[in-house]
Amino acid sequence: MTMIKNVVTILFLVVFAIAIKAQEPAEIVRLKQRAQASVSDTQLVNIYNNLAREYSKSNFDSVQHYSHKCLTVAKRSGSAKSLYLG
Repeated sequence: MTMIKNVVTILFLVVFAIAIKAQEPAEIVRLKQRAQASVSDTQLVNIYNNLAREYSKSNFDSVQHYSHKCLTVAKRSGSAKSLYLG
């Protein structure tokens, strides 16, 4: 009975850890919501740049994704030359 209890406890802890990790930080959620709203290209470049910066703490694939979106919008709007991603 103790072994079953230990397995259930470990399983619960694993599921709980996965659920906590799956939640995105509030700033990322806020930025994604702003990106979906009607905003200017300049604002969108800033939002994508900020999303890339936020994801740099946790997810390199998302950094690449939002950096690419940022550059695409900047090129489309003609502001790519003045873009600073530092």
